[in-house]
Amino acid sequence: MPVYQYLVGSDLRLVSCQIRQGTTSGAQIVPKAGAIYYHQIPRLLVDGEDAVVRVLSTGKGLKLKDYPFSCPHTSFSLDADLEPSFNPDGEITGVYISLHLEHECTFFYNSTQCEHLIDLGKTASTLSHGVRNPLNAIKGAVVYLKDKYGNERNLVEFTEIMEEEILRLEKFISSFLSTTFDDLEKRQIELNRILKKIETFTSLQTSSMPVTLSFHYGDVGALRLNPFQVEHAILNVVNNAIAVLKHEGGSVSVESRREKRSDGEFAVVEVIDDGPGLPTEIINSLARPQTSTASKSGKGFGLFLTLEAMQCHGGFLDIQRLTPKGTSVKMGFPMEVGE
Repeated sequence: MPVYQYLVGSDLRLVSCQIRQGTTSGAQIVPKAGAIYYHQIPRLLVDGEDAVVRVLSTGKGLKLKDYPFSCPHTSFSLDADLEPSFNPDGEITGVYISLHLEHECTFFYNSTQCEHLIDLGKTASTLSHGVRNPLNAIKGAVVYLKDKYGNERNLVEFTEIMEEEILRLEKFISSFLSTTFDDLEKRQIELNRILKKIETFTSLQTSSMPVTLSFHYGDVGALRLNPFQVEHAILNVVNNAIAVLKHEGGSVSVESRREKRSDGEFAVVEVIDDGPGLPTEIINSLARPQTSTASKSGKGFGLFLTLEAMQCHGGFLDIQRLTPKGTSVKMGFPMEVGE
């Protein structure tokens, strides 16, 4: 049962909000902090008096059983607990409100997610501007290494890859600041070529880990793709699998092949790991980024961005938790797009 927990100050303004699913703590978010609490949720009344005001004046908590809860989108009953908040001197500084919902207001939940995405968009724009200077410094360092150690074949190979990725990142940043996700340029490219580049990156990454990484290439041909977008969509999935196994060890396999489905033929990239398996709640909430992990660790957006990339290409993303353990992630691109 989801529980929405609010802290309301003595001025009736929201200080914070926390969403919990059962006993699992959710993301710490502040929806319009500073707004009057009943501008965010329906006002809680007891005998015609504001319940928060009553707790502030009496210092005693309240329990509201089967309280009628309504918004412009739905109505139902819930249990509400109100408890006073005290400072070290014993003075009442606010009220904790806990709303126990058997039925969620989908619009309300989605609105909190939208606010988070808006903040994410602002941060991404700032990052895109700020990353250009260090990117130029990296480019200069790569050129220096390539010139100085031009006789090292492996080093030259990796510096050429780095130069290509830097150029692509520069183009992506410019496009990001002037276009939408769906408007990114697409061109004909071999899907296996993208996978081989990912193999080069990740094999170096896993060389010092107890992780076995294998790539298997099928005949999938050329597709009309945005290479940068697709490369990082697949790389997000592969890196997630590697991250799960990097301490305990295990294996990750990446395979490309053609696959026929009821809605057509697809070029499929499947990533399978033998880790503990992706939690069901993450699979079920794939359409929104995981704010519970992203807010603290910077993670939680990889699969969300992969899903966006697949939708942009008219493809699909299929995630299955395997038995007895492991995860399978399939990314499918319509074959007719490139043929």
